[in-house]
Amino acid sequence: RARRETTTNYEVDRTITHLQHAVGQLQRLSVAVVVNHLPNADGEHTPLSDADLAELKKLVEQTMGYTPQRGDTVSVVNQAFAGSIKPRLEWWQQPQIVTLGQTAINGLVALVAMLLIWLAVMRPIVRRRAAQAELKRDQRRAEAEELRREAEAAQRVRRQSRYDDNLETARNLAQKDPRAVAAVMRGWLEEKRHG
Repeated sequence: RARRETTTNYEVDRTITHLQHAVGQLQRLSVAVVVNHLPNADGEHTPLSDADLAELKKLVEQTMGYTPQRGDTVSVVNQAFAGSIKPRLEWWQQPQIVTLGQTAINGLVALVAMLLIWLAVMRPIVRRRAAQAELKRDQRRAEAEELRREAEAAQRVRRQSRYDDNLETARNLAQKDPRAVAAVMRGWLEEKRHG
């Protein structure tokens, strides 16, 4: 639409006219819309129904200001987009299985690393400590055995000393009273025969 505005100024002998023309005018509008397939309850991408496409076409017409007298056209097409439908992966290619496999491999690597550390570092330390403990046990046993032998030797010495004391007492008694010693000896011999 053009807008016309005229101002007449009578003091000056001229007329100024300002004309503003519309910036542009649509002669015809053509719109094309491509709609991706929608996933169903199973996750499969399926095309839209004809009723859904008709509703979508009405919505596009309202949005663009569709005027059939001007020669406007609207086209709504339902097409699967490239890359939107992912191919079905094998069970071993699924992300959950891959993540689980990576976790298992990481755990296995950690286990092997711990085993190598045990074999290379810890086992020699444990063996060395066990050998030291065994050596200490053997030393304690040897010390105990030595103490036992010393105790037995001391006991033997005490017995021998008592025997020597008894023998000396018997000699002194035999020198002082030989008849009493003979009577004691006879009593022992008789006990031995009857006993």
